[in-house]
Amino acid sequence: GQFEGPSGIAINADDQVYIADQHNHRIQKYSRDGEFLLQWGEEGAGHGRFNMAWGVAVDAQGDVYVADWRNDRIQKLSASGC
Repeated sequence: GQFEGPSGIAINADDQVYIADQHNHRIQKYSRDGEFLLQWGEEGAGHGRFNMAWGVAVDAQGDVYVADWRNDRIQKLSASGC
């Protein structure tokens, strides 16, 4: 649950909070009460890896979109990070 450069936030339909943590190259997920639920990502260029996860958004189906700044892409992931 520690951040190094939090840069984006999104809230899903269940009020769970997703935070883009750019310098840790990951997304962290919390309950509406602030309880840590999970994290995913690490530095890299493959699926589910990020090079500065800059922003995050969640759609109505629960899919997560991550703005992966230095990889010049948007990744679409499931709510579990797959």
